[in-house]
Amino acid sequence: MKIHRLRRTTGLLAALTLIGAAHAGLIDLGTLGGATSQAWGVRSDGTVVVGSSVNGSSQTQAFAYTANAGFTGGAMTALNFLSGGTASEARAVNASGLVVGYSKDGGNVDQAVTWTGVSATLISNSLGGSGARAFGVSTTGSVVGWARNALGVQEAFISTGGVMTSLDSILTTNINGNHSGLNSRALGVSANGRFVVGEFEVDLGGGNIQVQGFVVDRTTPANSYEFISGSVGTARATNGTHAVGSFFDAGGQNQNVAAYTFHGPPSSSDFLTQASGGAGIGNAINAAGAVAGNQDLGAGFRAVAWSSPSSGAVITDLNTLHLTANTLTDATGIADTAGIYSGNGTFGGQTHGYLLAVPEPSSGMLALPLLALAPLALRRRRSA
Repeated sequence: MKIHRLRRTTGLLAALTLIGAAHAGLIDLGTLGGATSQAWGVRSDGTVVVGSSVNGSSQTQAFAYTANAGFTGGAMTALNFLSGGTASEARAVNASGLVVGYSKDGGNVDQAVTWTGVSATLISNSLGGSGARAFGVSTTGSVVGWARNALGVQEAFISTGGVMTSLDSILTTNINGNHSGLNSRALGVSANGRFVVGEFEVDLGGGNIQVQGFVVDRTTPANSYEFISGSVGTARATNGTHAVGSFFDAGGQNQNVAAYTFHGPPSSSDFLTQASGGAGIGNAINAAGAVAGNQDLGAGFRAVAWSSPSSGAVITDLNTLHLTANTLTDATGIADTAGIYSGNGTFGGQTHGYLLAVPEPSSGMLALPLLALAPLALRRRRSA
């Protein structure tokens, strides 16, 4: 695998001094023997990235990549399939190193799993159907995702202590009664397990089914609500005080990045700074409120970060923080440790996961805001 470090150039000397480039670097996570890999989450301290990769047998297999102390490299470890399975994907990892995701079983059905070390453990589907996927995990080990019920419908769930509980009654009773009998998916959970976010389907009548985001407050279900009320979209992540995700505008033409501050039932939402009106998605938010995702910056989607989940947030193109020919197209995770991101990009013409470690200034914000990039006259070099 290739390690790409920041290089001090004349045009960037002042900026790199601000961000402290001594250990900054872009790590190409590589693969498990196939051509491609994808990274979906990073541990809160930035040391472990999880995702999936094509292996030497052309199977998609879950992995955990552990970085070394200086973030100059590391090792990718394959995570086991369930018995008889031939495909898997890791989606999230908590501070204790518990990894969650899904694996095919011997019957070629997706099942929600946890990994301790490389061993996969099935999360038993108690909702009456066959098939499940996990997408998020709290610090205490509560897992969220979706599982099929007896009718084959996907229901958002949270599993605590191995016991799977559907969230559908909260979605129907406390948020929107027109959701009954339709699919729902939990995509993220706060560190303490109180708030769960995701997306659910609502029947608008006349055969029109719309996907909307949700925030469930498990402590006070009555305070659960639609994320960006009435809009097509999804809530993807939460840090316990904010939720982030995306929504489509009134014409359904442009997908915008959105954030919501918890203060009971919503009256308004913050729409994060858009670059030239480009479409985008907020994928992750850390404890301090920094957001990671992607935006269409005019030449396609690029990995970006926002300084906070508010309309006044400063947006930064993460591609300005490395000097290589590789293109970072998405940021899927952001660590609580400042300046560490996971995501996906183009490396040598192939899609690979990455880990980007950029020490930040004492203010906690990235030193290179998007609007200040042009004067820096960035020069890139080809990777070895």
